[in-house]
Amino acid sequence: MADNGITELVKAIETAFADTPYPGDGQIGTLELDFSFRGLNWKQVPIEVLFYHRDETSSFTPEGFRFYLPAMMFGVLLHFEEVDTLTQNLIYRLVPAHDDYLDNSYWGGLNRIVAVLNRKEKEAVYKFLLGCRQLDEKWGFGETGRRELEEGIKFWRSLTS
Repeated sequence: MADNGITELVKAIETAFADTPYPGDGQIGTLELDFSFRGLNWKQVPIEVLFYHRDETSSFTPEGFRFYLPAMMFGVLLHFEEVDTLTQNLIYRLVPAHDDYLDNSYWGGLNRIVAVLNRKEKEAVYKFLLGCRQLDEKWGFGETGRRELEEGIKFWRSLTS
């Protein structure tokens, strides 16, 4: 994906999440997530905060995940090297194959996230995953990562068609 493709994808995500409501203080996720993200618009999240919480994508409430999802997607698309394992963790979180585990986790699974997303936001997630597929050659997800990515694309396509 050329840089202009990333730019277009970033704009599509930004537009889709422009009116996403802030979940409210104390409604973001764990106490640590709430402390780090409290009062921040998703456009203001520093890359260092995304890096620090890169392994906590399943610790957000569904509403907190929804609100900060564009920040995580931007981190992956624009700062891939700097966010370390956020890419794999985010894709893992967006794949239904892991939903049984996530439904029993702290804040619940993918179905609860899907339930709070509107159509434009779901389409943005689908486009994000397609963008990740195009960037795989540069990033190198490996066989397991590619399989998970394809499962995610298939799932999110079904929600947008």
